[in-house]
Amino acid sequence: MHHILNGCRIYQARDTIKLMIEQQINRRMKSITEINQCKEKVENICSNITKETIIETLNKSIKELEIDKEMLYQMSKDISEINASESANNDYKDLIKYYGNIKETIKTPSPPNPKSTASLENIPKKIINESFDPETTFLTEVENMLFTG
Repeated sequence: MHHILNGCRIYQARDTIKLMIEQQINRRMKSITEINQCKEKVENICSNITKETIIETLNKSIKELEIDKEMLYQMSKDISEINASESANNDYKDLIKYYGNIKETIKTPSPPNPKSTASLENIPKKIINESFDPETTFLTEVENMLFTG
């Protein structure tokens, strides 16, 4: 229907088409301007990159890798020492056993098993009740209590 009306009023149809074309041109010019701005930014970044900055970045990366390598070497050495120590291994097994007993005690509201050892009685109930993350917080607290007495 719009086309029929514009057919009768040719001057209005021509103005409508002119406005639509101008809007398209403005949108496309805006897009071209934004693309040119991005291109200028990329060219600026590329012009600032020099051989010296690349070498500096590579040297920093190499130093970080060397630090990581030394840290990994020390960690593997510590782990091998721990694995070699039989008493440390037994202490760890005992700790895991105690931890399992404590988890069972927390799960069941009944009184604790008579199998519990005297060292577990040193653990305050506050630690047991407040521990929500049994793999980190609670385990470290139990370790501290067992090793410090």
